[in-house]
Amino acid sequence: MCMQEIILEGFKPEVTLESAMKICRVAPDSEQAELIADLHSRMMEVARPKALLGVAPVEKVDDETVIIAGVTIRSRLVRVNLDTVNRVIPYVATCGTEVDAWAAGLDDFLEQYYADEIKKLLLGEAMRRLRTEVRRRFFPEGPLSAMNPGSLKEWPLTAQKDLFSMFESVTGSIGVRLTDSMLMLPSKSVSGMFFGAKEGYENCQLCPLLDCPNRRAPYDAQLYKKQYER
Repeated sequence: MCMQEIILEGFKPEVTLESAMKICRVAPDSEQAELIADLHSRMMEVARPKALLGVAPVEKVDDETVIIAGVTIRSRLVRVNLDTVNRVIPYVATCGTEVDAWAAGLDDFLEQYYADEIKKLLLGEAMRRLRTEVRRRFFPEGPLSAMNPGSLKEWPLTAQKDLFSMFESVTGSIGVRLTDSMLMLPSKSVSGMFFGAKEGYENCQLCPLLDCPNRRAPYDAQLYKKQYER
């Protein structure tokens, strides 16, 4: 089944030197501040974060199976979350192959580490733009929910292959590819799907890692039993 696809690219990433200093845990008056400033400047010159999104119908099959854009997904988590949903927005977002290739040429271990941290900010910028565009185009009102393969065992990392197969070519569109172990390259990339629901959902609600720096919603210890357990 063909799926309408949209590429988000060509935008200037709004990653400040201050945010780069913060994520690298470097004080502005430290001896490493000049190194961060130089890395930040050079990375912003080549950085081209981007995202790919699609618009796909949802077909319910049974209590644990849905079909999205012709791809069968067997996961009770996904099935329950999409119970009242008729369409989803699958996506892949990345820091970009350009800055990833540039950073791969760094020889110094510390520079490699700092560049890797700054690439996280570039991925975050791609996700910010993606969320804004998805909300503007498809869900202007109500909660915007999201789930990602690999974040929870109920929708494991192996499902990356299913999600990628919904698109004509993720690699051809934005340069992201899957390894044999279902990891994405560039490594600072993320995939998942957005959807609208009466009550907003984030994977974080089912994840007990309370000190996760990327947490977007509080952990609900009773949610799985109430909503997903058979």
